Amino acid sequence: MNSSCHKALFALLNVFLLCSLASAQTYLNAQMPWHPVVVDSQGKVLSWYHPEKNLGYDQFVRLDWDFLEHKVPIDTVTGVKVYLTAPIFDGKTLQGISWQVNPPSTFSHQMDALLGWFPYSGDGEAIGVIREMVDYEMAHGLTPADWDWASVPFPTSCVGDKQYGHCLQDKPGDFYGGIEFDKIGELGLSHVQMYEVTSDSKYLDAGVKCADALAKHVRPSDATHTT
Repeated sequence: MNSSCHKALFALLNVFLLCSLASAQTYLNAQMPWHPVVVDSQGKVLSWYHPEKNLGYDQFVRLDWDFLEHKVPIDTVTGVKVYLTAPIFDGKTLQGISWQVNPPSTFSHQMDALLGWFPYSGDGEAIGVIREMVDYEMAHGLTPADWDWASVPFPTSCVGDKQYGHCLQDKPGDFYGGIEFDKIGELGLSHVQMYEVTSDSKYLDAGVKCADALAKHVRPSDATHTT
C-alpha cells in the first residue's frame, strides 16, 4: 500500500475510532437515537461490532465489498448490474433510482476504495468489480473519436440508459454530449491505476487519452473563461 493510501486509511480510522465523547450514553445523531455510543476508558469511540476487539472498521468494509461482489442485482430494464446504470439503489427492490447518473465519479471513487481495500484484504474479487465498471464505461461511455474532445468519458447518463451521454443538467432531454474537466481527470487517473493493478495496457492507453485531451485544451484564464 502506498503512502497516500496509508494516509487516507488512517484519516478515516481517526474520524470514526478516535473521536472523543463525554459520556457512554451520548447518542450519535438524531437519526440513530436507539444506539448509545460505546467508548473506552479515555472516552474514545469504539465500534458497535465487538468493541472489545475493535473490529468495527473491518466488519463495515467487508459488508460493503460483499454487497458489491455478490449481492448487486441485475437491472430489470437494461439487463446489466444496477451500479452500471444507476447511482442510487431503492432500499427494498435494489433497483436504480434518481434521474441522473455520474459514471466517472462513481467509478473513480470506487477505484479509490479498491486501492485501500485490496492491500488490506487481498480480496481479488474486488478488482473484478471495479474492472467491470471501468470496462463498461470504456465500451459505453466515451465521446466519439472524431469529436474535438475525443475518446474521453461523458460526465452523465440517464438512469437506466445502457449508453452514457444524456441527462446533462440544464440541457434538453434529447441532448447528447457534454464534458466536465474534473470527470475526465478523475477517470483518467483511475484508468492508470487500473493499469497498475492489472498490467493491462488498454487502461494506460485510455488514461493517456484523457491526459492528452486535457493538455490539448489548456488555455489562459480570465474573468469569464476557465483554464
